[in-house]
Amino acid sequence: MEILTILLSGLLSAGAPVGLIVEEITDKQFSQRLESAETFEVRIDNLPAHKIIDGEIDKIRIASRGVEIVEGFRLEALELETDPLNIDLKRLRQRQFDSETFREPVQAGLRLVLTEDDLNESLRSPRVRRVLQPLINRLLVRPGSPKPPQYQLDVATIDFVGENRFEFNGDISQLNPQTGETEYSKLTLSYKLQLTSGSEIQWLEGTGTINNRPLPSPAIMGFSQGMSGRLNLQRFDERGVTARFFAFNLDDTELETALFLKFEPTSEE
Repeated sequence: MEILTILLSGLLSAGAPVGLIVEEITDKQFSQRLESAETFEVRIDNLPAHKIIDGEIDKIRIASRGVEIVEGFRLEALELETDPLNIDLKRLRQRQFDSETFREPVQAGLRLVLTEDDLNESLRSPRVRRVLQPLINRLLVRPGSPKPPQYQLDVATIDFVGENRFEFNGDISQLNPQTGETEYSKLTLSYKLQLTSGSEIQWLEGTGTINNRPLPSPAIMGFSQGMSGRLNLQRFDERGVTARFFAFNLDDTELETALFLKFEPTSEE
């Protein structure tokens, strides 16, 4: 959840001059922190403009399209808008993220859009598949198995079907220890995503099969509970970041969500 501090340090740590020069410098500097971005626009509102030098900024607005925050993971849109800021720019340049640097809590709204096409493209990335690999094994391996099989996720696709539902299809393989041959299977999962509280998106109404045989309900429920926990934003509270969902929608082409962010570092950081 470092996005808020990364955004601020990337935008402001240059100690940039005012007006359009500020926007050019911050635009270039933050863009260099991204893998790529098709469009990336920064607007800084300030009246009077000279207060930027003292770290007092009325509002920062970022609008980007086709932004790749990390290699292999593209967002169709990333937009951020802050409330007024009061920051010690010198300390920020030194990468100090404490209450002396941020004289007042930082609040912002963040909007993200992820398309089905981009998500499926990311699933071709070895880096993303490595993240999914242990989750697939926990889903398919019975707890307490003395010699649990290790599954390899070879191909994965996700289909957005509308009404906050998606379907996952994966080609998986495992080495049969008795024959030494590689066995191939097809895994399907279907879930509904629902914003049940400001801090959590839950995975509900899960179903799944492997080679057209239904997966046990406890495995489906355990998998959904684990994934719901990963999407619980309360785990960032202890790091001084309050993040809460206030909108979520998954249609048949894209996932869109909006969040409220508040960064309030302590003097001990």
